Amino acid sequence: MVEHLFRHRVLEMLLRERRIDEAVIRKLLGWRHSGFSLHNAVRIGPHDAEGRRVVAEYILRAPFSLEKFRYHANPTSNVG
Repeated sequence: MVEHLFRHRVLEMLLRERRIDEAVIRKLLGWRHSGFSLHNAVRIGPHDAEGRRVVAEYILRAPFSLEKFRYHANPTSNVG
């Protein structure tokens, strides 16, 4: 299955770049839901500049709303 191949290739790359270790890979591979998903119902043709732009904007978007993200300093914290 393509999803499994993609998952293993990404994990191998992260291991090679020392972003994760074998223990993390074992944990991730043990998850019931991998966190990886491939959807290929919509295709972008080789000359579809608008389609590439839309996908690039989607990839570059923030994973959460920055407007809703708040920092509240803990006055009793011993950190920093």
